[in-house]
Amino acid sequence: MIGPNAILTALITTLKANTALIDWLTIRGCQNEVRELDYQGDTFLYPNIRVDSGTEEPTDDGVCHDLTSTVAFRVYCFSEENSSMECSELAMLVYNALNGSKFTGTGFSVATRAVAGSIPKPTRATDRVWRTIVPFTVTLSEGVS
Repeated sequence: MIGPNAILTALITTLKANTALIDWLTIRGCQNEVRELDYQGDTFLYPNIRVDSGTEEPTDDGVCHDLTSTVAFRVYCFSEENSSMECSELAMLVYNALNGSKFTGTGFSVATRAVAGSIPKPTRATDRVWRTIVPFTVTLSEGVS
């Protein structure tokens, strides 16, 4: 098993390395707003991205696979605009940054990547904040980085 902190670090690093995503956030003055879901800082800006590392499950197809696991994780996209369009645009940038790309972390790499379902349209998280969640499922391979 890899562990949630290593996976979370690799996901955030991958998102922060995506030029299109960071350029889009930079134009809005929010280039530092790619963080873990449980970020508890008291200063942050919109739009922003929060990553949840999800649950890691050992791969099981009848054969022992102690070096591979499946992880379902979610990337939350938030916006404070009057329209939900900015939140939708951010979700597509996240999708494009992660879907079909490879990421590695300390002691592991991604064997496959796929979006788990479609990207839902944004909904209100609060009176002023839009939120959409981009779901992913990946297979991780240990020992490769």
